Amino acid sequence: MNGIKRNGVIVTVQHMRPIRKKPCLCVQFEDENCVYKVASFNSEETEHWFCEIMDEFFNGMVAE
Repeated sequence: MNGIKRNGVIVTVQHMRPIRKKPCLCVQFEDENCVYKVASFNSEETEHWFCEIMDEFFNGMVAE
């Protein structure tokens, strides 16, 4: 899982280099050209773990 979009809201996990070193959980609105950082992960391993859990959570609910 890198991101999910619903009703014009996009939630992603991304690297915001060079501004941020660690991966971030971000929100973006379809009609805006701005990405809002809402959280950062302690490590890339934590980011990968979170993405795996979200893949499992959304399994069957979201079309690839």
